[in-house]
Amino acid sequence: MPENNPLFKSRHPTRTKWINNTNPKRYCHPLHIRAVVTCLIFSHERIILASEGPSVHVYSPYTGRLTISLDGHEGGVWALSATKDVVVSGSTDRTVRIWDLNTGRCTHVFGDHTDMVFCLAIVKPEWIDITGGDDVIRREKWPKRPMIVSGSRDRTLHVWLLPRPGDIEQGHLGSGEDGVGPIKVWIHSHLRAVASTYTIFV
Repeated sequence: MPENNPLFKSRHPTRTKWINNTNPKRYCHPLHIRAVVTCLIFSHERIILASEGPSVHVYSPYTGRLTISLDGHEGGVWALSATKDVVVSGSTDRTVRIWDLNTGRCTHVFGDHTDMVFCLAIVKPEWIDITGGDDVIRREKWPKRPMIVSGSRDRTLHVWLLPRPGDIEQGHLGSGEDGVGPIKVWIHSHLRAVASTYTIFV
């Protein structure tokens, strides 16, 4: 594989440090949660995980030390997403909560769902090509701000702007004939596609 291939730079460390490494380093850290882990993500040198309990726990991947516990949900946390110093969590208590990882404070609570929230995603702005009425192609960022998409057993998807300090709760988009399964969001031009249990909505 050519050295200047962009894939080589990302695959090479994986191949040399894991696949072809006969003696990789392994770490085992005790957890401060219930036995069943429902979601686990790695973000900005943090291990963020949740369980059937109501808390979200943040660990150091280097020491295994619990660095912060995010407490506030009244049911199990079944969905997590993170960006920089913000975590978004969805719970069986039917709420979506926004957390500040620097302070551990819950900054926003979205409570429009009427059943458990078990999947969500943060949709970040990206540059896309848009053809205007004059047939001139322009590059614009879409969406203009990061958004949160959450799916619930109440058969709806809700969409909010990712809050900034001082923002109030936004409106939502509802759709779906059946319970919404794990969310996957694709952005292309002005189209947004969301896959649910039995249906893809565009």
